[in-house]
Amino acid sequence: MSGRFNVLLLGAGPINFGTTEGPWNHSRRLEQKLGKRLNVVGLIDMNAERANNVLTIKRADANVKSGYENTRVFTSIKEAGEGLQGDDTPHLAVLGFQANSRGSTKSGHDNELEIIKYFPKIGLSIEKPISDVEDFNDVEAVGKKLKENGNVTSVGYMLRYLKGMLKSLSLPDSVHLGKNAKAK
Repeated sequence: MSGRFNVLLLGAGPINFGTTEGPWNHSRRLEQKLGKRLNVVGLIDMNAERANNVLTIKRADANVKSGYENTRVFTSIKEAGEGLQGDDTPHLAVLGFQANSRGSTKSGHDNELEIIKYFPKIGLSIEKPISDVEDFNDVEAVGKKLKENGNVTSVGYMLRYLKGMLKSLSLPDSVHLGKNAKAK
């Protein structure tokens, strides 16, 4: 199918697949935005059983099944990097792993840098917080590398794209800041 948009999901937990009590569910938002163009080429999770369980649920839903039919499960970025090539090269990676795995130049905490090693021009959607490292210079070094590399990067708070949130952005400043407040 032409026009497919290849996505690599990092994490089979609630950030990417939601919970009953939380607002996160990046996979659902990707399904809504991309529709039949969605092609999740890989799902990385250290717990392959959990990854396969969420894929079973997605594949049972006729409305989104086509986006997950050929999804492969990997237990590391390296494994995905070596396994996803050619037509399966992802256009976007959604980083739903814990914050301590990203935003750093230190091995094991450098998801963004490891991903671009295998997929140099991939777009990145990074869940907030972008990192939990204490040295902000380390976080800036990652940002600088992504900028130099030309990666399109979004730090997620995916709720910002909900219709209600977008509508609120079009309201006058007086609504956001209070009746007598002035915007800077």
